[in-house]
Amino acid sequence: MMGRDIWDILPLFEKKPPKPKIKLVCPWCGSSAIYFKDAQVFCRRNGQYRLTIALKCEGCAYTAFFGVHITENEYYKLKEIWGTDRIDYTVVGHVCINLLEG
Repeated sequence: MMGRDIWDILPLFEKKPPKPKIKLVCPWCGSSAIYFKDAQVFCRRNGQYRLTIALKCEGCAYTAFFGVHITENEYYKLKEIWGTDRIDYTVVGHVCINLLEG
């Protein structure tokens, strides 16, 4: 599934930020201080389910978004666990994703 080669989304099922499978570096300033901003699930009209992960560079404030394909079951399970379709840093904490153990 698209995006799974870069992201481990299992922590989201425990209200924790997703873990990158590779080290992420800001394309603008080169900083590796990349922080989790939020994650949101949604369903496209054609029945495809998606997870959008937003990140922010601490060095220059550049914001990036990653799209990850998810299953219908994952979509409903995340909405149930989160109690909404979105989770953000106020829930999981101000976390530098490159420092997450994985």
